[in-house]
Amino acid sequence: MPESGNIQETKSHKRMNDTELRKKQILKAATDLFMENGYQGVNIDVIAEKCGIVRGTVLRYFGSKRELYNQVLLTRGNLASDYLGQICEDESISVNEALDKLADILIKQFTDTLTYIGDDIRDPEYRQNFDVLRLPIFRETAKSLEKLLLRGNQEGVLHIDNPKIRAYSTTFAIFGIGEASETPDNMYAEIKALITALLLL
Repeated sequence: MPESGNIQETKSHKRMNDTELRKKQILKAATDLFMENGYQGVNIDVIAEKCGIVRGTVLRYFGSKRELYNQVLLTRGNLASDYLGQICEDESISVNEALDKLADILIKQFTDTLTYIGDDIRDPEYRQNFDVLRLPIFRETAKSLEKLLLRGNQEGVLHIDNPKIRAYSTTFAIFGIGEASETPDNMYAEIKALITALLLL
């Protein structure tokens, strides 16, 4: 017969797993609904119904619709950052190939995100929250790029005096292009030109 301490630990572990599963379920449902209907077209009751739970359960995990929406955006951005990190650290991919992949992923991420948030970006309060959400994604992207530039220097493909400064300044410029571009084609051309100018020359 298991000791009471072990029983308590098992129950606690199960509750933690159930909590994480429930949060993922809500996040997945909210992502699908926001993608389909936009922020204004979705409310907490609809998200709860899709999950087969009550409104209060959604609000227990995510305090408001805005908080849930922000978490969806942050999760989407972090997934892209994780993928970028994997590419930049994959030594089976050449530095030039990795730079091309980096540009392609960022272009897709910016395009998808701007399409996803739509007119919400025109709301000053939302814009401020959105900028806060983007900051950690920007930093992770810059760190990944710095690793790639260091590898480029070691392999003799690049000759950059300060890879960290170059990585952060380039990432900052790329994020600016992503925000200012009106079409994916324009964004693609500008980001490719930036990488050529700042990294490969």
